[in-house]
Amino acid sequence: MRRLIPLLCLPALSALAAHSPNDTTSSASMAIEPTVQVPYGVSGSPLTGITASTEPLAVTAGAGKPDKGDWVIAPIPGYDPSQGANIKAIAEYVFAPDKDASPDTPKDIIGLGAFYSEEHSRALGAAYSGSLDHDTWRLLALAGIGRLNYDFYGVGTGSAGRSIPVEQDMGFGLVRIMRRVHSHLFAGVRAQAMSIDSRARLTVPGGPSIPPFERQMTTAALGPTLQWDTRDNQFFPTRGDLVDFKADFFGEAVGSDIDYQVYDFDWNHYEPVAASGGVIAARARLRGTGGDVPFFGMGQFGQGCDLRGYIDGKYRDRMLAAFQVEYRQFFTRRWGFAAFGGTGSVAGKLDELLSEEQLWSAGGGLRFRMSEKNPISLRVDFAYGRDGPAWYVSVGEAF
Repeated sequence: MRRLIPLLCLPALSALAAHSPNDTTSSASMAIEPTVQVPYGVSGSPLTGITASTEPLAVTAGAGKPDKGDWVIAPIPGYDPSQGANIKAIAEYVFAPDKDASPDTPKDIIGLGAFYSEEHSRALGAAYSGSLDHDTWRLLALAGIGRLNYDFYGVGTGSAGRSIPVEQDMGFGLVRIMRRVHSHLFAGVRAQAMSIDSRARLTVPGGPSIPPFERQMTTAALGPTLQWDTRDNQFFPTRGDLVDFKADFFGEAVGSDIDYQVYDFDWNHYEPVAASGGVIAARARLRGTGGDVPFFGMGQFGQGCDLRGYIDGKYRDRMLAAFQVEYRQFFTRRWGFAAFGGTGSVAGKLDELLSEEQLWSAGGGLRFRMSEKNPISLRVDFAYGRDGPAWYVSVGEAF
């Protein structure tokens, strides 16, 4: 089971996501994983597998002909506290990798995406996700360009009161290759590169500033990745686990201007509730960095699925830990709801995560099942965190 490229990096590409091979945000998400250490990520899950031409928001060619593949074309209006109202658009072709592929074999996807927001951020991207030899090998490739406008609040939790507006031009690419080494275990390697140009549009007395060496640079990394996946469905899991670990080593040897490391571990668990027919989903994440990590390589809340209710990047630091629980229930064939809560923190050192101020988040939302063929939902969430309320409109579960 899998979903397309869960990205935090560019919302344009994250709109392509959710079919891809088991990379944890976040999903978009589904929440998405931080595939490329980009400076900013827009909350909101990717579109995940809308395949019926009669469903809202999507136009599909070839529905009902799984051996011929499906075209999915969809505009996705959304909202998040960082970018305000936004629109994502995707076009993707979904097809079976082999003529004799079993129903459990992940689909191959080729996709294009675009994004524009109320903050005048925009992005374009392309991606491929596929498998070979009856899902023995899993491949992922993606590339994108964009201009992102957002507020930079500095590092840590104590500096979150003031911000400066930042504009960033960027381009990036990532390639990942994994091989099945056990019935549920995949191991592989990933390589990534990014060019970034950051500019402060305004200075604020007493506010944060971007270190000069971080304003314009190229980063590149190579590192291992491991995944353990026992979920029963990639779109709406009701039981099983998804465990993901990745380590990215940025350095001059692979073309990076600076040397630093990023280590990311997350664990999603799904448990059915027999009495109600609902599902309890839990997620734990631990992320750490080493070396001369730039501000955009640090862990941050508001990016992906960890602690909804916070502006992207308002709380960031070298270390991040988060835990959340969500209850999901459908009360009709198409309509459902979710209730969630979580806690987390950021810190400069691993042993300071518990002593730093603990952030919290709680909320709930409605779900509308968009496709009868796949359990994919339109999601409207209201979340309340330390700084107040926030709401989201997106597609796909948070994780």
